[in-house]
Amino acid sequence: MKDAPEGRIIEGLVPAKCIVGFHKVRIKVTNSKMVESECSCGSTLCPHAVKLYLFYMAHVKRNENSVKR
Repeated sequence: MKDAPEGRIIEGLVPAKCIVGFHKVRIKVTNSKMVESECSCGSTLCPHAVKLYLFYMAHVKRNENSVKR
């Protein structure tokens, strides 16, 4: 995770259903919205980017809940 002036950049490996194993994915999130994505599968907006975004949002929500306690 890196903070950028226009949002937050998240990079990660997302499991693939095929023999490839993992896809390297990079997304940019601004105000809790995914505004840009790159994936090693070649697509700009693909299921791998969505999976990384959902994982990131779950992580953010989990941290917000632990701070409130």
